[in-house]
Amino acid sequence: MIRPPVCGRGNPAPTRNTVFFITAVLLIILITGCVPTTPIPPPRHPAHLPTRAENRATAQLIKGIRAYEEGRYDDAASFFREIISSNPGAPLLMEAQWHLARSIAAAGKKDETKKELRLFLNNYPRSPYEEEARLLLHQQESNTAKSIAAIWSPEKTPSLKDLLLRFPNVTINTVLLELSDQQLEKSAQASAKSLTNDPLFDWIDLARKMGLRVFLITPFQFTAGYPISNPADGGLDHFIRSKNEGGEVDIFNPEVKKGLLTFYRDITRYPLNGIVVNEIAYGIKEGWTPYAMAAYQELFSEKLETARPHATSPSLWRFAGMRSRYLRILLNDIWAEMQSGSPEIEFGVSVPEILLIDPAKGLSETSLDYLELQEAQFDFYWVGSMGAGSKKVLESLLKYGRTDNIWFQRTRKETISSLLEMPIQGIVVSSP
Repeated sequence: MIRPPVCGRGNPAPTRNTVFFITAVLLIILITGCVPTTPIPPPRHPAHLPTRAENRATAQLIKGIRAYEEGRYDDAASFFREIISSNPGAPLLMEAQWHLARSIAAAGKKDETKKELRLFLNNYPRSPYEEEARLLLHQQESNTAKSIAAIWSPEKTPSLKDLLLRFPNVTINTVLLELSDQQLEKSAQASAKSLTNDPLFDWIDLARKMGLRVFLITPFQFTAGYPISNPADGGLDHFIRSKNEGGEVDIFNPEVKKGLLTFYRDITRYPLNGIVVNEIAYGIKEGWTPYAMAAYQELFSEKLETARPHATSPSLWRFAGMRSRYLRILLNDIWAEMQSGSPEIEFGVSVPEILLIDPAKGLSETSLDYLELQEAQFDFYWVGSMGAGSKKVLESLLKYGRTDNIWFQRTRKETISSLLEMPIQGIVVSSP
């Protein structure tokens, strides 16, 4: 049996030549590619580094935006002009031209603003700021700028800045404050004591510091149950809520009217630009309370046998017309109460589109008549939930005459630019 040689037992150890030979063989194998090797990656091109001019322009842009946010519009414009004169390249140049136009507009230089905006739109027709630039240009070209309003519910969205950021291409100039019934009640009560201790005062103050006009939305069905002031102790001690079986507030109850007038007198103590009344609609079969029936019988000398007349009964339609007229008179009384406390405050009302598209159906569903409402002392009418589309609603409005006191609520399918072309006073944007 042949055994392998064992080193150290009379057999010579591998010599240096043997080791050299083995090393040489391995090198040859590597060179010929028998053993795969990891390829060496090609050299990378160095990334573009900002030039000194670009760095300087970026720094100036930041300074300019900061000056704009601090209200130093002339200083901001100087920073942006310096960037434009250095011509740092397309992205920075576009930003500088846009912010220059905004700064000049904020400084109130209308002619110069229009010139810069036209130049910007000509140079950058498809920029991210196109819609906002066209909106701003339209406002500058109009004799009276339209109100562009966003609805703000500070109890749900505490940051007003976050809300405005949802509309990057729209210049909001008005906020419609929407509060819960509980907060609205607290705010009205606080107004009789100390305005500055109430959150509503802080929300109004915040919005006005941001250059926004502030309108408060007041649900009619809630405010009709507002506590009535007691002259004996100067407090607000009890609620008046006289409702029918369906739960609607009985507006024919004299105590309810007193509560309404008290609420609107108290709430106008806040530094508001305006108040909007909504939820004033009643179905034709609603609101048949004893006070309402007594008013009907006195007006028409007709005794109603039942509080639920048949749908085809003439008394049903007479009652709807009577209530529509009564609402108009009541709203005028509210306006007079507001004017006694704040003569400059604006008064608006939310109007369902059905009143304009189908007046008869609107009267039966809401007990409202647009012709009747036009006799009230409203500064504007807010038409919301336009399922029929703004063009159709506008066509109906033109039959009534004026449209320059109308606010439209934008639908998701419509652009701000298309609504700006319409002869209306304001636009309410919906959350994206």
